[in-house]
Amino acid sequence: SNAVLKRAAHDAGAVEPLVQLLFSGTQAAKEEACGALWSIAMVPEITLVVIGGGAAPGCMQLLFTGSEVGQESAAGLLNVCASQDDNKPAIIAANVIEPLVALCQTGSDAAKGQAAGALASLVT
Repeated sequence: SNAVLKRAAHDAGAVEPLVQLLFSGTQAAKEEACGALWSIAMVPEITLVVIGGGAAPGCMQLLFTGSEVGQESAAGLLNVCASQDDNKPAIIAANVIEPLVALCQTGSDAAKGQAAGALASLVT
């Protein structure tokens, strides 16, 4: 199943290098890494590892600098991770609220939906 594959990626140590790519890769690599993290983080317990590993600040940068797909991936990753209460302080500390609000106004339809979902998760 998909959850088994996502856990396997996590167990193989994929999270740390993917988070590092958010800060040190090319723009395309950052966006691909964020998309991969978003997929892996669909398993709730893995969201803690993703955010604990420092992904939120990298997402914040992609909200500003990413392509439409990159912005959607960043907002989507934040949306999934914000559904876990333990992740909310680190996500909020990454200063993502303003770029999420801006994305709700100016992003693609898909990015707007993810940004709105992330904001809803953060405030509930």
